[in-house]
Amino acid sequence: MGLFLALATSLLPERWGDAFRALWLLPRITASVVYVLIWQGIAAVAPYGLLSQLTGVSLNWIQQYPWPTIVLANGFVGASFGMLLFTAAIRAIPPELLRAAAVDGAGLWATVRHVVLPLLRWPILFVTAYQTLSLLTSFEYILLLTDGGPGFYTTEVWALHAYHLAFSNYYGNARFGLGAAMAAILVLIGLLVSLLYLRLFNFRRLLEVPRIEVD
Repeated sequence: MGLFLALATSLLPERWGDAFRALWLLPRITASVVYVLIWQGIAAVAPYGLLSQLTGVSLNWIQQYPWPTIVLANGFVGASFGMLLFTAAIRAIPPELLRAAAVDGAGLWATVRHVVLPLLRWPILFVTAYQTLSLLTSFEYILLLTDGGPGFYTTEVWALHAYHLAFSNYYGNARFGLGAAMAAILVLIGLLVSLLYLRLFNFRRLLEVPRIEVD
């Protein structure tokens, strides 16, 4: 999503692209509690909730559709990070390469596919690995939106469960050891996934000295 936003806003006039990116960045710089309160207001039952008013269906959308709400709430924040990095990387591409592609008759999609995306392999690797590790340990918005509910462990992800074990009072005692062990397993999973990404993106080739053709 961040890559798509960066590509799309790069096609806009610079002032409009910068304005759009600034607006999209607002959820990231907004306090988490305030951000969640906004979502609760959007998803509340009629006549208070925006979604209920727009659709004409009076529902507590967080209770009825917890996972789509969580994905959207996290997605708006997560996409802004990738959007900024990819935008900077796209702006760093030498314009001569884009002009050469246009002279060769490449259209927009061909330019993106054969010129822009190959030059973004480093940023794509970094953002993919970073966002994966971030999502593995992400529970802040889930805790504030649903606290693992509604019901019995409906949205209880691994990191949130480790938090509940360590800091919530289950059966008369907080289980710090088990929560810490689950967090350690998450670290191992993150390392394995990162190694998989390094292999998938051919990390050794990314470290090679660029080859220069000389006539």
